[in-house]
Amino acid sequence: MAVSSPRPLRRLLRAAAFTNAATFWVLLREGKGPAFCYLKQMIGCYDGRTYLPWRATTAPTVPEMLPGAVFPEADVAAIELLHPLPAPGGINVLELLILTSLAAARQPRRIVEIGVAAGRTTINLAAQAPQAEIIAVDLPPEAPEAADSAGPDYRQLGLEQPGRLFLGQPAAERITLLLADSTRHDWSAYHGSVDLIFIDGAHDYQSVKADSENALAMLRPGGLIFWHDYSWVEGVTRYLNELHQRRQLVWLGGTHLACLAPDRPA
Repeated sequence: MAVSSPRPLRRLLRAAAFTNAATFWVLLREGKGPAFCYLKQMIGCYDGRTYLPWRATTAPTVPEMLPGAVFPEADVAAIELLHPLPAPGGINVLELLILTSLAAARQPRRIVEIGVAAGRTTINLAAQAPQAEIIAVDLPPEAPEAADSAGPDYRQLGLEQPGRLFLGQPAAERITLLLADSTRHDWSAYHGSVDLIFIDGAHDYQSVKADSENALAMLRPGGLIFWHDYSWVEGVTRYLNELHQRRQLVWLGGTHLACLAPDRPA
């Protein structure tokens, strides 16, 4: 079900009301990608996201539940984050705490992360699941830049390469950085073997669909898939609304994370 939205000019003007000189400064110094991410975080702080011209116009239909009700085993208070401050292209602190506390509680043996950027999520997952093999995938440097509908890639965020926060660190021995288009990569070697999958790659509908279908094939029984930017980005929201008609999903309240509803003992 679509929600009504004001005319584009009015939407832009309303969004501009939440900007400040710092956004323009980031645009001049760092470019469009970092400026977009800074503006997104600032507007979210003032709850102005409903006026953004690039927001999801499809209303979320996945049921919203508090993270603690969905995952009572996750103890976010016990987690000490590495690089805790949010970075362009990354998830916020609460979202990172949820993912890492689940990794600590469940101790997955194999993790796949689609969309790496600086590698902040990757290094924190590695710290909380010290026995896990992590496959982290992002685009190769020579790939075409992401279209606007897909969201900025790491190069548009000002990064020369993905994974800079874990490259050269001891945890890197357990992390395979795969430079490939995740939607076209042959994942057959991992079918049925992955315990935890985090999807935060290209955000257009077709890419989200392809990544999700690959993830569902890779997932081990009882494993978890998380998607970022649900209720925020149109392609993610529209696809997950459709997927929820076939698979039970949950939207974690207070975040932009959606996930497969976890299996619980009868």
